[in-house]
Amino acid sequence: MAKGVDLSTITRAERLVLAAGLLLFVNALIPYWYRIQTPRETFLHNGGLFGYGLAAALAGFASAAIVVVRHFRTPAMFRDNAIHVMLGLIASGALAAHAAGRDPLWIGYWVEIGLAAGLVVAGVLRVRERNRGWV
Repeated sequence: MAKGVDLSTITRAERLVLAAGLLLFVNALIPYWYRIQTPRETFLHNGGLFGYGLAAALAGFASAAIVVVRHFRTPAMFRDNAIHVMLGLIASGALAAHAAGRDPLWIGYWVEIGLAAGLVVAGVLRVRERNRGWV
């Protein structure tokens, strides 16, 4: 049966996963990934406009949504062992493929890479927390 969200039951690793996932999603929408200078003006673009950047943003959103859904349902009904690590690796791989063909990468891209790595680390901490020990 469904229950309300009790924020006191969210563990430290889940908070890290939630923060990394939401920041990964939001960062893709901020227009500071690319800086293209023309003779008249400078254009800034966000990563969510392109396929791989959008894939990384959706992986972050999915990871954050899994944490929220887990707390709406009974924990025994929903297992999330290594899904966050997998989504972090998907985001990292998508961003690596995204950078392959583009030269003018700017600060937003590197922040997104850091957040994807943070999601992988938070996912590993979540697995470690569920297993009550090292992976």
